[in-house]
Amino acid sequence: MKLKLGILFLILAAGTVAGVFYAKDYISYDIKKPQAGQGAVKSIEPITNIKNIFTSYVDKPYADNLMQESILKSYDQGDLVIVHFWASWCAPCVNEIPEIIQFMKKNRTDSNGESKKNQFIAVNLDSETEDIQKFLKSFPELDNEPFIRIWDKNNFLSKYYDVDKLPATVFLQKDKPFRKTNGAVDWLQF
Repeated sequence: MKLKLGILFLILAAGTVAGVFYAKDYISYDIKKPQAGQGAVKSIEPITNIKNIFTSYVDKPYADNLMQESILKSYDQGDLVIVHFWASWCAPCVNEIPEIIQFMKKNRTDSNGESKKNQFIAVNLDSETEDIQKFLKSFPELDNEPFIRIWDKNNFLSKYYDVDKLPATVFLQKDKPFRKTNGAVDWLQF
């Protein structure tokens, strides 16, 4: 009898542990709050800090700080800054690109027809620029406004935002804790 109860206990414990690990892959939305004593602005610092030199998808450093100033200006005005991590080898990333393009086209103006300054920062995690260039031939819209393109070849931003699964998206807005979504987003319903 004790043996049967022991086996039953082991099965239930293994099932519970497996259930927790299985469920965490499907719970893809979490909110990270700023740490005590720090404002939400901390979450945008690595992007807007001029000391951090970012490179474009063709591995050329941005010549000046205009990119960072543009992002900080949008952020300071309360507009949404979306930092999206992707790679050309990631099937879910590739599948959501057309929706992202549609989302940004649709959300460039508000209900009054005025231009919004929402920023979409497409952070690529490919290891070679050739992979990025091949991919951009299929989606040339990503190589133009309103997308800001950063190649995170040293994984600086992905480490800062704890990106461990692709795609991942971080939503930054002034005076609000940043939100992070692991996995694909339904951009058409966002």
